[in-house]
Amino acid sequence: MMEAQAPTGGRASTQLHTCSHMQPGSLWRRNGAITGSSSSGRSHHVHCIPPQRKSAPSVLPSAQHTTSRLVASAARDETVAGAASSAVEQSTDASLDLRQQEAEFRQGLVSTIDFDEDLVGACDLGMPDFLCTAAPTPPPVMTSVKEAFTRGRWLLGLLILQSTSSMVLDKYEGLLKEHLFVTLFLTMLVGAGGNAGNQSAIKVIRGLATGALEPTFPCMIRSVKQQGVVAVLLGTGLSVGGFVRVWLSTHDMASATAITASLLMIVVVSILVGTILPYAMAKVKLDPAHAGTTIQVVMDVSGVAITCATCSFVLDQLAAALATG
Repeated sequence: MMEAQAPTGGRASTQLHTCSHMQPGSLWRRNGAITGSSSSGRSHHVHCIPPQRKSAPSVLPSAQHTTSRLVASAARDETVAGAASSAVEQSTDASLDLRQQEAEFRQGLVSTIDFDEDLVGACDLGMPDFLCTAAPTPPPVMTSVKEAFTRGRWLLGLLILQSTSSMVLDKYEGLLKEHLFVTLFLTMLVGAGGNAGNQSAIKVIRGLATGALEPTFPCMIRSVKQQGVVAVLLGTGLSVGGFVRVWLSTHDMASATAITASLLMIVVVSILVGTILPYAMAKVKLDPAHAGTTIQVVMDVSGVAITCATCSFVLDQLAAALATG
């Protein structure tokens, strides 16, 4: 509260007091507006003067610029979100349309399917097999007799080819009698080779069917280079597992080493042959789809030959050289 100034003589004086009926800080002065009484008993008039309020500071230009940027960013984010939602809806509609076409095709209601070529590159990324193997026209319809004849003659040829493994076993009869554990792990070795080669063959077959790969020599070389790296990595990993498996059974370092070396060579050879075989069949106008079964038989025979030759070298020739040395 401010102190009042005492009046002097008859001259008019001004006193400032806090108004009791106003908010704290309001002032009044004696100037003839409202009659009141002071401590001296003289009449005086008071007029309450409301306190002056400071006006709010204006928004700084930098704050206005920041606000404009935030508004623009929010609008841009809303536009992007709307575009993404629209893309998802279109993708969902396309997927449903393809599934409907697939169902109608399998029921015989339609004869063709609209195939999106943009899906070819996504076949190895988890897309459904139908999206990767669909073709603009359905495969030709065969009678049961014709289909049995076509498949039967191919299987008969593979049967004759596979029987040649008996010649390999007969040649290494002495090795197998002396080292019986080789026969115990022989199915493991040829099975691993057939499975690894079949995976590579199927990948190439699917690429040729969808158009992602072409039956040309440069394309085959690119596939062989890529699968060659895969072969080394897979062969090394499987060999470690094979070594542990044989060691736990025989507790013999020479036996484990022989089986491990055989497994490494079988896997590498199988993957490379499985990659080349579909290209070779397409080149001579044979159905590359037969490469899947062919690689199994080829690696059965080749796996037996590789295993017997490797084990003979490690267990007989190398062991004898180390013993005499």
